[in-house]
Amino acid sequence: MSLESTNRPVAGHRPATGRLHRWVLPAPEPINPALVKHAEQRAENVQNSSAGIEAPGFLEHLPLAKTAWTFANSVHHEQRRASDGASFMSHPEEVAALLYATGAADELVAAGLLHDAVELTPTSPAEIGDRFGPRVAELVGAVTEDSTARSYRQRKAALRRQAVGAGEEAAALFAADKLSKVREYRVQLARADRGGRPPRQRQLNHYAASLLDLERVIPRHPLVTELRRELAPLTPLPTGTAAHA
Repeated sequence: MSLESTNRPVAGHRPATGRLHRWVLPAPEPINPALVKHAEQRAENVQNSSAGIEAPGFLEHLPLAKTAWTFANSVHHEQRRASDGASFMSHPEEVAALLYATGAADELVAAGLLHDAVELTPTSPAEIGDRFGPRVAELVGAVTEDSTARSYRQRKAALRRQAVGAGEEAAALFAADKLSKVREYRVQLARADRGGRPPRQRQLNHYAASLLDLERVIPRHPLVTELRRELAPLTPLPTGTAAHA
């Protein structure tokens, strides 16, 4: 099964004739490996394509998220990832695909697509709210870094507190973002072995600290479990009670 073909119902979402309700995070379930594989392939396709590609098929039955994809693609289309020069849209699209793969509803998937729009483009929080509603704006705000003049360590610590303190949906969004970033970090490590610029250790420290904070609030969420699995080969991680001491 692939994301393109699945017709499974989406938690918290009614057909277009109904109302979209605020989603309550369901009991965690394993990530479907086929969906994760599709998300990774889709991200690779985005990296290798130019701006203006079509929205991915898994958004077909998510009208808000599909609109969010169009908006995100328009504001990010000239941006490239600093780590490898790939299209920046590969990141928000992977975040959205990972959220969808765990059963996220329309609003949360839309927030995944928009989560960097305020931080990295001229888009304002008010515009997100006007276009996509207050709940999406809240979720995007929860994972948007405060750009006031502070050290990297202080900014990232404040972001972690903000994201994990904003509820389970915001924490899931933060987990998807960090999982995508860890994968990007691994790509940059591989490129460094071939003479490319290596990633900075402080990024990895932030990702590991994010995992520990996430494990305090949504410890059994599949994205958090996967984040730990993918971080483990990169850096020592505490386990059991030591992880949350």
